[in-house]
Amino acid sequence: MTVAGETVTGAIGIVGKAPGSMVEWLPPGLRVQVKKDYVPATDNRRSLQERGGRMQVPYLVDPNTGTAMYESAEIQRYLAATYGG
Repeated sequence: MTVAGETVTGAIGIVGKAPGSMVEWLPPGLRVQVKKDYVPATDNRRSLQERGGRMQVPYLVDPNTGTAMYESAEIQRYLAATYGG
């Protein structure tokens, strides 16, 4: 198998909570390369992908403003600017 231009050999086991979720441990960009028809294995992961369009954490949804974002530094700046601190 080739991942990100590198040949990967050896056994690849199932990692994750559901059968067939071997790609769950990969970063989002590699999931697409390894399994183009990626379907999250758990309800929480499906909900996150439906809400934000991708499987990536952290993901903040502020119920007070409706603001949603992914990146940690961006989340910290937003929280400080919006709620102080």
